[in-house]
Amino acid sequence: MVFGQRGLVLRGGIACCVFFMLTALVPVWPAMMACTIGLGFSFYMLHNTLQTKATENGAAGPRTAVAMYSSAWALGQAAGAAAMGLAVGLFDYRPSIIAFGAGYLVLGLWMRRNLGKL
Repeated sequence: MVFGQRGLVLRGGIACCVFFMLTALVPVWPAMMACTIGLGFSFYMLHNTLQTKATENGAAGPRTAVAMYSSAWALGQAAGAAAMGLAVGLFDYRPSIIAFGAGYLVLGLWMRRNLGKL
């Protein structure tokens, strides 16, 4: 392993933050395509690490842990979409996208610190 799980979540959070900020600040469509691809890869770094942890852990068994993980992930996606809609309505697109990017940075830092506890 080059980065390990803690390195993946840290780099994934940093990359998500950078790509979200570039998406908000660079108005050129080819750059947006590159940012979208980068967001996909960096998001996968976070998602894949958590999914792996879910299959490794769980006192009730890996199936229960994966079901709980999937449920939490789906609820998080729904809450994130609702939060982004509210943020865009209150603050417009650019500051909302930048704030969500900062949120991914915080998430990556938190996951790096707490990954051993999961």
